[in-house]
Amino acid sequence: GIKIYNTIWGHAWDEDVTGGVATTGIQGLASTTFDILNTWATGDFSFAASPIPGFPSNTYTGTAADLWKDPYEGMNFEFKDVAFPGRNNSGDPRWRPF
Repeated sequence: GIKIYNTIWGHAWDEDVTGGVATTGIQGLASTTFDILNTWATGDFSFAASPIPGFPSNTYTGTAADLWKDPYEGMNFEFKDVAFPGRNNSGDPRWRPF
C-alpha cells in the first residue's frame, strides 16, 4: 500500500500552460490500498480523474497563495496563514513556525 502522512497538497503544476491544474489520482493502482493521515489539500486542489479514496483527510478552504507566503515566484512555503490548523504538524518541517 501507499502511506500519505502529514502532507499538504496544492493544485497541480500546469506544465503545458493550458490553465488546467487538476491532478490524476490513481492511475494503474486500482488494487492499491492507501493509508491517509493528517493530509491537507488547499481549496484550489482537485482531481481531474481517478481520485484517491479518502484523500485528503483535511481540507484548507483557502488557496495555495492564501496558505503560503510566496509559493509561485519566490518558492517561499513559510505559512502566511497563521491560523492554518496543520502549520505545526504537516508539510515540510523546514517551513514550520518553530
